[in-house]
Amino acid sequence: MRSLESTSLEGLLSQAKHIFSQIEQGYHRQNQEMSFVLNEMAHDFEEMFLFMGLKSSQEDRLRQILNDSLERIQGVQEQGLELEKYMELITQALADPNPDTLQTSPKD
Repeated sequence: MRSLESTSLEGLLSQAKHIFSQIEQGYHRQNQEMSFVLNEMAHDFEEMFLFMGLKSSQEDRLRQILNDSLERIQGVQEQGLELEKYMELITQALADPNPDTLQTSPKD
């Protein structure tokens, strides 16, 4: 009976590790894509400023709005990186469920 429980638990741990690993990888890819899109958008805005015929003060104001938004998005991305570190900890804990080696916070 114990062997069956152990085998079932190992199977569940293996599945959970795989699922968390997939989540972590997907989250990482999504963050990379979001960074690419935002950089591309900022570049496109800069190019459009040249052709819009705006006054210098209008361009400056639009640039400030864009920069403020990009800074806020960067803050959200940094929070996401912290979350990604915790997902990695979960994946590692599932790979080695020994409580003596368990990390409770990410390494910086």
